[in-house]
Amino acid sequence: MVNVHSVPSAGSSRGVAPVPPQRAQSAAAGKLTSPQSPHSAPISLGASDGHVAFNEPTSSFASRTRIKTLAPKTRADNARFFASADEVPTHCLTQGLGTILGAKTLLLVAQGEKKADAVAKMVEGPLISMCPATALQLHGDAIVVVDQAAASRLTLTDYYNYTSANLPAWQRFYDPSDAVSEPSEPTGPQ
Repeated sequence: MVNVHSVPSAGSSRGVAPVPPQRAQSAAAGKLTSPQSPHSAPISLGASDGHVAFNEPTSSFASRTRIKTLAPKTRADNARFFASADEVPTHCLTQGLGTILGAKTLLLVAQGEKKADAVAKMVEGPLISMCPATALQLHGDAIVVVDQAAASRLTLTDYYNYTSANLPAWQRFYDPSDAVSEPSEPTGPQ
């Protein structure tokens, strides 16, 4: 049996369900998922290495939904959700980068200083499999929402604030009058 960790549901206190190995293998082969990508995909960003969902560094940008082995750092980062380090899974089921990129809309929210390096690499770095989040640069409708701490290592922050505040009304994600402070003139390339 394989232990699959999920959100606890009725009748399950820990969110752990035994799954027969052949069913887990089917999931890894993409047989338990729709052949189509989701309409929208909310995704998470790994602080230490820019992994997206559980696509660790060197994951293929074309990867589909599959079972992945979790890196020791990822397991350590998630240990706080478990009673002991021994309970942290070594494997997970995750949407691959190709599956994620096939979604109509992506939403990534990153908060805090710990995410700043990963956000900077994702937004301004080159496409590189060592930072899977850079794959989001290839998507036509990726919405990235960050707080000031997570944005602190971006080099073109003034430019992003300026362009965001000056979008045509039909393109706005939010009302600029709700902004906390006025954007300054851009300092980066135009």
